[in-house]
Amino acid sequence: MILEALYNGDIHVEEQVLPQCQAYSDANKKASDLMKELEQMISKEAFEKVNELSDALSAVTGIEAIEQYKYGVAIGALLMKEINDLSYLPK
Repeated sequence: MILEALYNGDIHVEEQVLPQCQAYSDANKKASDLMKELEQMISKEAFEKVNELSDALSAVTGIEAIEQYKYGVAIGALLMKEINDLSYLPK
């Protein structure tokens, strides 16, 4: 049951949903290839900074995704409430 899974903290959307489109695969491969290329081009210290930047950008993206998810769920709940409150629907 969804309610029980929510209560137990068993739902981890970020681990269960990965885009299946070609654009995602292409972008992911390009990022990986660029990181490998950079590793060969710059010093070890500079590459560590690039990794730190990549980690920070991933954290920012993750926080944005959480906030966008919360907003989307809230809009969905408001939509359901508004539909439920329509006077011409049977109660």
